[in-house]
Amino acid sequence: MLPYIIKSIITLSILYLPYMLLLRRESFFRFNRLVLLSIMVLSLVLPLFDIHEWAWKQNPVQNHLQGIIEVGQPMIVGVGQKTVSNPSPAVEGAPIDIWSIATLLYLAGIAITLLTKGIQMTRLYRHIHHGVLWTEQQGGITIYCHTGNVAPFSWMHTIVISEEDYEHNAQTILRHEMGHILHHHSFDLLLLNLCQVVQWANPLVWVLASSLSDVHEYEADDHVLRCGVNATQYQNLLIKKAVGSSSYAFANGFNHSLLKKRITMMLQKKSNPWMRTKALYLIPVAVVALSAFATPVLTQHADANEATDALNVGKVTEKSANQQVSVAENAIVPTESLVETTEDAPAKEVVAADEAVENPMEELPLMPDDDEVLDICEVLPAYPGGHGALMDLFVKNLKYPEKAFKYGMQGKIMVQFIVRKDGTYDSLKIAKSIEKDNAGIAVAASLPDGTQPTGTISSEQFEEGKKAMEEEALRVVKLMEKWTSGTEKGKPVNVRFTLPLTFRLQ
Repeated sequence: MLPYIIKSIITLSILYLPYMLLLRRESFFRFNRLVLLSIMVLSLVLPLFDIHEWAWKQNPVQNHLQGIIEVGQPMIVGVGQKTVSNPSPAVEGAPIDIWSIATLLYLAGIAITLLTKGIQMTRLYRHIHHGVLWTEQQGGITIYCHTGNVAPFSWMHTIVISEEDYEHNAQTILRHEMGHILHHHSFDLLLLNLCQVVQWANPLVWVLASSLSDVHEYEADDHVLRCGVNATQYQNLLIKKAVGSSSYAFANGFNHSLLKKRITMMLQKKSNPWMRTKALYLIPVAVVALSAFATPVLTQHADANEATDALNVGKVTEKSANQQVSVAENAIVPTESLVETTEDAPAKEVVAADEAVENPMEELPLMPDDDEVLDICEVLPAYPGGHGALMDLFVKNLKYPEKAFKYGMQGKIMVQFIVRKDGTYDSLKIAKSIEKDNAGIAVAASLPDGTQPTGTISSEQFEEGKKAMEEEALRVVKLMEKWTSGTEKGKPVNVRFTLPLTFRLQ
């Protein structure tokens, strides 16, 4: 939710600031009002659109589709609850999620703002019906005449006026308030208050409220003058009634506190109609906002330290000759979260030894059954050159399988192997493979026969892509060099490892 709100705030800001510079002083009131309403609507609607997803559906053949393979650190996974990843210090306590805290604080602000608006609405309706001397119907509009010094205002099809104003200035004041009602200004205020609830932390949405009130008053004043009321007499009445104004966020008040600007606008020469073309700025600015802020949400994994342990080992584009991975060694992508756990803290990602998928691919022969394999040891096996050297191996050799790319398939492959006492490794197999629900059909390129995907692939096609991804994972793992063996109580031991590989389309 918070990403949407941030996009909404930025969109309203970049659309409203040009209005302040270009259109605020122009005298075409209805046009300016439509511009302000468009700004509010666009700020609420544009962040909801994902133009990238729409483009994929309109044109499945993507010239910039990329295949990314994320490599996690090898993990020791075993039977029971004890699971150890790489030999890194244990993390005590859960890290503070700043993003979640910020979301909760912002939601609290929304709740407070909404409560305030609700109180104002309640006060408004109570004020309309409190202290009424009499009511009158005029053309579907209800007039409430009040005792005391009540500032005239209107809301929906209701006008509130004091007895004194009705006796001395009823015609002029009622025409002004009817101007608000006939132009449906109350609906504008509802939209404005919605924007203020969503963007309560954005100062510009409160400044925009002032601009909208100005335009409403200009439009109501123009309605009065078009009805034949003398301009000088009307201006004198405004000066006389300039003390006080309606304090209700949902109401339009007659004696609104912008007297000088209202009189100036009445005397100002009408703006050149061609000045309306300045509002065309909305089009390019809205396009920029749609492109910049209405994009897919990027998911971040792990923390800054773990992020450097995974490399973007390849990118695939439709233009590449054989859909193979072009190595990008300088690119960094987030790795999967790896956590050292104990019996009291179960791991986030645990693959039990007996959880292998159907038809595991065992590329190397198994050692005799009496050769014990440990799931935990005091000193873990180490790859020559460290984890960086292991990542470098995958950077130089991993390729996004052609069939998986063309079928739009993505998901996680977990390769399991055993590091023996002498540092060799064997018993390679797929401990966990992708499932059909994880296939990224929506971003698939063209199928091998030249046809375009309809949103699904057949079981045969899925199995072909799955097999290609498993074979590629096993192929590169088999390129590893001899490890330094792990030890338990100073003696070499056999240790089971699992290596996660995530194939992802972007």
